[in-house]
Amino acid sequence: MKISPRVRRVCGYNTCRTLAVTLMCLLTVMWALWILGAAVASAETIVYCTGSDVRLRWEPVNGEVIGYLNKGDAVTLLEVKNGWGNVLVGNDPLWVDLSYLSEIPPDELPETATVTGGRLAMRDKPGGARSGWIKNRQVVKPLAVIGEWMRVEVGGKTGWALMDYLEVKNGE
Repeated sequence: MKISPRVRRVCGYNTCRTLAVTLMCLLTVMWALWILGAAVASAETIVYCTGSDVRLRWEPVNGEVIGYLNKGDAVTLLEVKNGWGNVLVGNDPLWVDLSYLSEIPPDELPETATVTGGRLAMRDKPGGARSGWIKNRQVVKPLAVIGEWMRVEVGGKTGWALMDYLEVKNGE
């Protein structure tokens, strides 16, 4: 890379060369992130409905109900936002309560899971506010899985827990 004499006088040759190398590295990293972002954005996650007559809406929360999903229906998850999943049904992006979606089909969910490594926070949605605690070694019933989160039932209450702290068990 050729550096003009004027630039050399102002900031010194080594400083300008370091700056040029840094700029090239930065542009390379930005290009790599752009490529990676495009690959991630195009990745499709297939999720399954875990309930019956689960409402599909144009907008989350109080949007108009325009259809229903039934247990085992597969849809493409586009986005997760505030406890709601934006799913592709046909060509329409619709919203459904995330509590009724799972990356594992309902009939393939483990029968039980046990809390390991101390008490575990139960959350109202993946990454959401704490809604309670689950005791260490407590056995819970898995209801759904989204990413690193498992929706569980324990003591008549449901919530989301990090799977890193759950040991799953299937029937023997």
